[in-house]
Amino acid sequence: MNDYTKVSFKVTPNEEVATDILAALLAEVGFESFVPTEEGVEAYVPQALYDADAISSVVETFPLEGFGITYGSQFIEGEDWNAEWEKNYFQPIVLGDECVIHSTFHKDIPAARYDILIDPKMAFGTGYHQTTCHMIRAILASDMQGCSVLDM
Repeated sequence: MNDYTKVSFKVTPNEEVATDILAALLAEVGFESFVPTEEGVEAYVPQALYDADAISSVVETFPLEGFGITYGSQFIEGEDWNAEWEKNYFQPIVLGDECVIHSTFHKDIPAARYDILIDPKMAFGTGYHQTTCHMIRAILASDMQGCSVLDM
């Protein structure tokens, strides 16, 4: 598994424009993901790409005036992040009694006319995107008798 370093940035004042620019600059030095916080942003970089000097340079040369940035880092041992997400965040999608989208690890799924089983993986979605829910509702509301459908 890949080990990561989490760097927690406190941005004062904490404004979205500053944290967005900070994230863009950090992406240029290897950071892969960002989570907004009440104080700023948490940024994650693969341990192999962690460069304390690069982070210091980003903070010291931050292009917006009037912002203070402090930070601290923490080692994060690698694990199967997709499996962790599957266990803790993917919840069934229920559209009334018409349609339910769930995985094999969900229990107590309500009965629905259409039962869609998806085991989430890194290359396949779960139906959470708003366009997916809108399309399911549109299909359920339509008379699709005799129609062909292409999902791409």
